[in-house]
Amino acid sequence: MIKELYPSLNKEHIDGLKPALSKAIVEIPDSVKGAIEIIVEELLNFKQSVYNDWQDSVLNCLDFHYSNDELKIIEANTNASGYLVSHLLLNKKEDVLAFEDSILNSFKTVFNTDKPDPLYIIDENPTSERMYPEFLMFKDMFERNGLSNVNIVKTNDLLLSKQAYVYNRDTDFYFEKSPLLLEAFNSGVLKLSTSPITYERLASKKNDLISQDLSDFPNLKSSMLKSVPFSTELWGERKKYFFKPQEMFGGKGVYSGKSLSKKKFDSLGSEYMAQESHPPGKIQIDGVEWKYDIRAFFSESKVQKIVARVYQGQLTNFSTLGGGFALIEWV
Repeated sequence: MIKELYPSLNKEHIDGLKPALSKAIVEIPDSVKGAIEIIVEELLNFKQSVYNDWQDSVLNCLDFHYSNDELKIIEANTNASGYLVSHLLLNKKEDVLAFEDSILNSFKTVFNTDKPDPLYIIDENPTSERMYPEFLMFKDMFERNGLSNVNIVKTNDLLLSKQAYVYNRDTDFYFEKSPLLLEAFNSGVLKLSTSPITYERLASKKNDLISQDLSDFPNLKSSMLKSVPFSTELWGERKKYFFKPQEMFGGKGVYSGKSLSKKKFDSLGSEYMAQESHPPGKIQIDGVEWKYDIRAFFSESKVQKIVARVYQGQLTNFSTLGGGFALIEWV
């Protein structure tokens, strides 16, 4: 089935993805799924109420920790990986195609066209990325659904002379290294997901939801963790927090207060914030304890797909064999 749907994947690609795929099945109460759907709906309704020119993105996600019967948002992302890669855990072709239909419809809605052509998948250096096979999967998916001009290119190799559509996987969220693309986006030549505007308003930690009035969005409000600007006065309370760059992705530069040395703590500055710690869920696999978080992909005010990420250590870096994206059994 995999080769039929994604013919660009070779054995090397599939073997390279194995550390990102877990055979674990994570059991989570069905009520959590309903809560996630409500939180996503409230979040997008809130954003649309604040920004008259709100721009949606195709592969937004919220990452959650669920433990002690509490569901808390850990991260927001606007160009999240794993949506197609986690298809490799599915056994039925019809399930894969159903999830593909959802994401294809989101691309058409965000780009405001039934045929986003030409379409480019961009990253700083695509072939060196761990998730490069997922780029190939997206290309195969688009081409199988009628797009004839789909290209995977380095961000700075993309030169535009006419309107084009771009699925952006680059983590230079503001295109600071690519001013010509930023100019093309601002002029309307480049149709982009995710855009610098979407990132700023949804994923950047400079945009602090905690300080805003969420009284009309009670489920969103209760899912938020306390976050405060970094201050050296937090040293005595450091074990209560994770310390994160305000502009970050993939857990880069994140420190647990429980293991943070005084020297490292003192080196953090105003670019950091402190987020209240909430423990991840835990499961047993063959007698060994693992942690997990929950990733909910969403667009168009609806959840498209929810998967777990199983891991050991501080962060979901998929460095331990047996961890990775995992299916959820709602019970």
